[in-house]
Amino acid sequence: MELPRIITQRIIPTIKKQKTQELVIEYLYTLGYKFIDSELPKDSPPYDSLFKRLRVVEEHSLYSILVRKFPNGKWDTRLIILCKLLGKKEPYILIYLKGKYKESIRVPWKQVHNFKVMKIGLEFPDYMDYDERRAWRIEHTRLLEGRKKIPSEFYLQHKDNITILLPEKYGEKF
Repeated sequence: MELPRIITQRIIPTIKKQKTQELVIEYLYTLGYKFIDSELPKDSPPYDSLFKRLRVVEEHSLYSILVRKFPNGKWDTRLIILCKLLGKKEPYILIYLKGKYKESIRVPWKQVHNFKVMKIGLEFPDYMDYDERRAWRIEHTRLLEGRKKIPSEFYLQHKDNITILLPEKYGEKF
């Protein structure tokens, strides 16, 4: 059975023209595509039967799956799109046609956030309570930003007992 021309001549070329994955996802939403992870609980029988029909390769199992959902609640599995939302985002969108992997398209993310990267860390001595730590941190930030020119006596008194932890990328800035 041949795929409808709308898939091969309009949807896939439009996906390839998009500049970011966010735009691809928005475009697919307008066509009725949904992430099956958010639509169906993973331990439900409908999810299991749909996932078996999709025939996703094991190495692509960490990708989130976009499938078109008809208004009557049925799923159109002729064209499915996979993108990596959780963990380290990948700049590729994977395309499956009629249950078989067809190709991967390089489409970057608009902006990649890595929440595990530490910007700046402060290690306070045990004798300082929460309010003192907070006051010192606020004054330290103001001094770094240039909003305050002269450090207070409180700041200078505790400065030598506080360790400033910096990632390598900041170098000699502080």
